Amino acid sequence: GGTRTHQESAPFHGALRSKAKFPIHGPGARAMALAALAGFSSACVSGGGSPPPTGAYAEAIIANLTGVWVLDESSSTPEPDLPQITDVATSVGGSPLNTAALRRAAFGLLLQRPTELALRTDGAHLAYMPSPGDTIRIPTNGDAASRRVNEQFVRTRIFWEGGRLGIEHALDVWRVREILDLVDGRLEITRTMRRTGVSLSPVVLRFHRARPG
Repeated sequence: GGTRTHQESAPFHGALRSKAKFPIHGPGARAMALAALAGFSSACVSGGGSPPPTGAYAEAIIANLTGVWVLDESSSTPEPDLPQITDVATSVGGSPLNTAALRRAAFGLLLQRPTELALRTDGAHLAYMPSPGDTIRIPTNGDAASRRVNEQFVRTRIFWEGGRLGIEHALDVWRVREILDLVDGRLEITRTMRRTGVSLSPVVLRFHRARPG
């Protein structure tokens, strides 16, 4: 069936304070983003730390990631072997959870391998558009976008790991996290999954920018 989304509040310390729109392409936008990123890097070096970016710095990081990206299968990690997991019955509000269905949904998010990924922002939201896959509009202020995928409730939010943008998908006790980074002009997405008693190697996907036209 379809994917339904709504928003719910969640704390966030690296919120964007401006609603400025960023064009996806163009030397002016790229130069502005790079200048802001250079300022952020200098501040981190002089301050001896890497605090979560805010305001223009956060906007610049997100703007620099926007565009259409094509998967480079040859430099990405192969699909990992999934472990055998014994389901542990849990409950929320007294209702038993379908733990097998939750596990399948979490693994589906971990193993999602879009051949193309478009990232766009209007300042207030980041549109994450994998192909194949469902588009997610994630608030940039840290609120969670909530949706149902295959009858499972998923909350997706933005977070910061130092100066890198992260996206977390939460399904009850499961957490799938993606760290987005630019490495030598390519988009690198590192995915990890967390649940007590489960340990998997990170999945790293590498993308190059789509050629115009």
